[in-house]
Amino acid sequence: AAAARPVVRVLDAAGHPVAGAEVHVHAPSAERPLFAWQAICRGTTGEDGTVCLGGLDPARSYVLVVEPGGDLEDVQEIERADWKPADGTVRLGALRNVSGTVLDAEGFPVRRGRIEWRPAGDEAAGWTEERLGSDGSFAIRAAPAGAIEVRASVARGVDRYETIGAAAAAESASQVKIVAAGLSAVTVRVAGWPGGAGFRATLSFATESTSGRWSAEMPGDGRIRFHFLPSEGDREFRFYAGPLPDGRIAWAAVTEGAESAVDLMPGLTIRGRLTVPAGAQVESVRAFVAGGNLMLEGRVDGNDSYVIEGLPPGRCHVSAHAQRGESHCTGSAEAEAGGTADIVLSKR
Repeated sequence: AAAARPVVRVLDAAGHPVAGAEVHVHAPSAERPLFAWQAICRGTTGEDGTVCLGGLDPARSYVLVVEPGGDLEDVQEIERADWKPADGTVRLGALRNVSGTVLDAEGFPVRRGRIEWRPAGDEAAGWTEERLGSDGSFAIRAAPAGAIEVRASVARGVDRYETIGAAAAAESASQVKIVAAGLSAVTVRVAGWPGGAGFRATLSFATESTSGRWSAEMPGDGRIRFHFLPSEGDREFRFYAGPLPDGRIAWAAVTEGAESAVDLMPGLTIRGRLTVPAGAQVESVRAFVAGGNLMLEGRVDGNDSYVIEGLPPGRCHVSAHAQRGESHCTGSAEAEAGGTADIVLSKR
């Protein structure tokens, strides 16, 4: 058969011509993702939304890809399999925003993990990743017009994720809820928590071989839950929240499973002087609480004195960092919370 030179016309969802769209054609066996530079033929639509392609067999089927380009952020890219040169008109579907939440069976938000989505039923399509917010919320911007499937997963180790829940968003849906399953949790209720925004809660954990911490904004009702994948070994947990404006903190060992009640207690401070090389500017002072995998930032005044507030009882490692041009200056000291520690910084 003679080679075909089809004219492809690209329209938006309302039927208007789309100028500046990149159109490229691939063999059905082409590997994904499909890039324009690998195409059998390609072109860009003019003001009338059309482009003339060449070198195609009118009896064969191809994969047609249309990328809207330009400022058309509300229309979707098209990838059409089994396209033939005689199929001259391509209509772009309207995109939509889909928001949602990941909750456990009791309605607590799952604060850690990731969200992925793809067109429903399209096993060949790759998953698009979205960020999961600290309140368990997520937003999918520019989702295609059809139904989509969404899944949530949590990391176990490096580059390894386990799915904890999935849901489908219908063609017209703008919201979706995923109910997570298969997770362990630590739940903490702080008695007398006064509410208010901007306070952080931290759950630190330790095993025989590893340690770490998770952080989230403390809810106003003083009740928070941290989710994680079940572990094969024992884990020790410590909870911290604060400091509140009056200096109080929440600090206690907590357990997995049943809710742990934690009382507020006075936070302690460490103060001291920093001896800094001439011309160096102090950038940070931090206290690391021994055995708690907890780190708190301090404040430095114009006289190179520092204070770190809201500390729980115990031994702390205090480190300071300063910068002088391209040079780094550091120093550290050990101190009990409630005490003092002067630090001499030197060039690293």
